[in-house]
Amino acid sequence: MSHSSSIIPIHAKEFFSNNNGKILSLPVLVYRISDDEDHLIYVEVLSYGILGSGRDFQEAVDDLIETLKLYIEKVSSTPKIISVTQSSDVKIEKYKELFFKEKLNASGDNSNSKNIDELKSIDPTKLQIAI
Repeated sequence: MSHSSSIIPIHAKEFFSNNNGKILSLPVLVYRISDDEDHLIYVEVLSYGILGSGRDFQEAVDDLIETLKLYIEKVSSTPKIISVTQSSDVKIEKYKELFFKEKLNASGDNSNSKNIDELKSIDPTKLQIAI
């Protein structure tokens, strides 16, 4: 992505995991990049900067879930401290704008970074994205 690239937000979604009755909700931004030659759709979990991409929404979500599963396995299998890099402020602001706009049109912002221990507790077989 070049410096002149701009994010074109499509949807602000929430990614859910149900872990023994505890629901974890993560902010997800669905977007395109203006000068992307492949015209991909990107789905990004903003709290963790975890990204999936694909030619359509479903392919991007599937890629995100696979990436998230790998990340959870890595985090769960190592005693090392793993740092979490939250997505850029620009993406977070676009998420907030779109999330509230969609909520108003359909009628919390949950874009705070989560504790890494919560990520370790996620059951990768119980991931869902709210559409």
